[in-house]
Amino acid sequence: MNIVFLDRATITLDDIDFSGIRSLGTYCEYPNSTEEQVIERAAEADVIIANKAPITKLVLNTLKKLKLIAIVATGYNNVDIAAARLKDVTVCNVAGYAVSTVPQHTFALILNLVTKAYKYYSDIQNGKWHDATSFTLLSYPTYELAGKTIGIVGFGAICRQVAKIAEAFDMRVLAFDVCEFKNSR
Repeated sequence: MNIVFLDRATITLDDIDFSGIRSLGTYCEYPNSTEEQVIERAAEADVIIANKAPITKLVLNTLKKLKLIAIVATGYNNVDIAAARLKDVTVCNVAGYAVSTVPQHTFALILNLVTKAYKYYSDIQNGKWHDATSFTLLSYPTYELAGKTIGIVGFGAICRQVAKIAEAFDMRVLAFDVCEFKNSR
């Protein structure tokens, strides 16, 4: 079996063991791939592993041996699903991927913005705390999240976790699920 990882540089390099995949056949990886490079690099592939590399209709029509596209993320908007279906190529993704880490990072960024931690960090690095006339810096307005509204577009597992954290901060959650909207029409 020929396995090609088209954009290995798009994932963390040190925390994934590929020995199991390598044991399945011939394995080759590339840091990133354009559409043209996908066609060239995966010409003999039975399996493509990708994150962001474009798997377009042109790619799918060109790759004659392809049986599986394994996306190493939750989303697969880089794959022409209709063309894959017509070519009888299975597409799978990593369900449950980053359900904790993305919401955690989301709130790290939100908290950084509302507390102005990034500005205070810069001020401390530049000696402003040391030069302050009191034991504190109150240079920037900060905000409480309680009572604020957060808008979430999409409402899959990751966004539901973001909503859960927002509710823990006593925020009002407004969510719009594109998939449910499409299915209701």
